[in-house]
Amino acid sequence: MKRGILISGLVLLLAVQVAWGRQSSRIVVPDTVDWHRYFPLQVGNIWEYADGEGLPLTRLEITSDSVVGGRTYFHAVESIYEVFWPNMVLALFQRNEYDLRYDSSGLVFWLPDILADTTASPVNFRLGQTEFPQIDLRSSFGDSVSVGPGVYDFCLVSGGFEQTISIASQTVMTDAAKRFNCGIGVWYSYATDIGLVRTDKMTMGGPRLRYAIIDGMEYGSKLIHVSAQSPPATPKTTTIKSIYPNPVFDFAAVEIAVEKSGFLHIRLFDVIGRQLRSTIIFSGVGTSRHTLDLKEIPSGAYFIHVEDSGGMSSNHSITIAR
Repeated sequence: MKRGILISGLVLLLAVQVAWGRQSSRIVVPDTVDWHRYFPLQVGNIWEYADGEGLPLTRLEITSDSVVGGRTYFHAVESIYEVFWPNMVLALFQRNEYDLRYDSSGLVFWLPDILADTTASPVNFRLGQTEFPQIDLRSSFGDSVSVGPGVYDFCLVSGGFEQTISIASQTVMTDAAKRFNCGIGVWYSYATDIGLVRTDKMTMGGPRLRYAIIDGMEYGSKLIHVSAQSPPATPKTTTIKSIYPNPVFDFAAVEIAVEKSGFLHIRLFDVIGRQLRSTIIFSGVGTSRHTLDLKEIPSGAYFIHVEDSGGMSSNHSITIAR
């Protein structure tokens, strides 16, 4: 028995040494490409994604830019479409807006509002409500990099210079491409002058780039066609019209424009994304008013988020002053 245990221990030790030797012997090649090229932020750039099964469809477009406090922000509109069978009719399901900027840490910050940039939590990429790991796009090929809080502690970086990628049925040559392997069957791929190309999560698949317009150049096959003769109907939205008073001392009156009756989920978040208040109300069509009791909330900057039963949402910044 003791001999068996000893042999098992030696085998385990040898396996660890071999694994360590392989890891320590990896060839690390510095990436000399400007890391910003792995996520090209420019007005007019468009990305269209579909998951492994082809649904849902997500379109991300950079619509404008601005300079605030010496930083350049890019305003992005994300539209999520569902497909209704059997006629394959596209319908806008959800619309989100973000402000993006580059950070010196090799990340792209995704902000609900520019005012949230004081203590924003870094997010490298997101689609819908899914946030991807905080991966440093400056990483060298062959290196291992730590990632933000989540399931995985680090990712192994593969790829290299002069790589080919696939966008739909088109093969594209890029100056460099990186693949971050963050676990068994979990990885994320970026390419220069393209952006996020695809992700995979075990057997569930993940978003894959099917079409893009980058700096006026088209790639892949367009998923979402917008006809000039018959523009798509504007979805009925829920919008925060005003918050009074703002700054707030004890109570805040939130005025919401509602175009479709149903339940409204009103939540209060701090600037790092922690939910502090949550309430659900029912509202008919028109203007809905709701009073928030904020007496126990410390002074500072916050965000009020309102979402209707159809997934349409609106954000508004608020300051509590004591």
